[in-house]
Amino acid sequence: MSKINSISKIPTGLLDKSCFISFLLEQYPDSIHSPFFGFSFGTPINTTVGRDNLGIFYDEAQKVGLDFRLVFGTLLGIYRNHNLITYDTDLDVAIHENQLHNLKLTITNLCTQGFSVIRSHIDPSGLVISILKKNVFIDIYVFSSSDDGFNKCDSYELSNEDFSQPSYIEFLGKNFKTVSNIEQFLLKYYGLNWKIEIKGKHACIKNNNNYNNNNPW
Repeated sequence: MSKINSISKIPTGLLDKSCFISFLLEQYPDSIHSPFFGFSFGTPINTTVGRDNLGIFYDEAQKVGLDFRLVFGTLLGIYRNHNLITYDTDLDVAIHENQLHNLKLTITNLCTQGFSVIRSHIDPSGLVISILKKNVFIDIYVFSSSDDGFNKCDSYELSNEDFSQPSYIEFLGKNFKTVSNIEQFLLKYYGLNWKIEIKGKHACIKNNNNYNNNNPW
């Protein structure tokens, strides 16, 4: 039995990470072995294309039931500026690893609409998939449950409530799910001055100087 056939037989929501990685290896090997092949980093996104890409992602996710959250710079721009940040370089969404089956379906469908998988970052600390269309890419962070009550991906964490009790934010005439407490999240990753536009500032817990000494989360 081939890997793809065995994957297709796993019920929705139960596709484990190893099977998902097998899917990536078989269908999009360059995204693992030659990530971002030829893509130039640091270029600000075309916000019109970014809005189009995000809208298409939302629609395809809805079709298959992919449960995702807006996070990081994409959430910051939409919440603070009511738009994408003009100097941002990508779009950011997050899912829980229990959504890998639906993510597989979404990626497959998006690749029939001009998207390509340009990165599959596979690491014990997390899984990040990047998909590209018209030189604007979407980073998809896959969060895994941990024993401390948080869900981890790379150096980032989301609470259980971020997945079980999401907030909603309207953009492009659509209701996007996001983290449970938006301002708490932005304070955590962008610091006390998150309301001020600072070019080049990226999401990082260290932006909040009080995080380690007086952690309200």
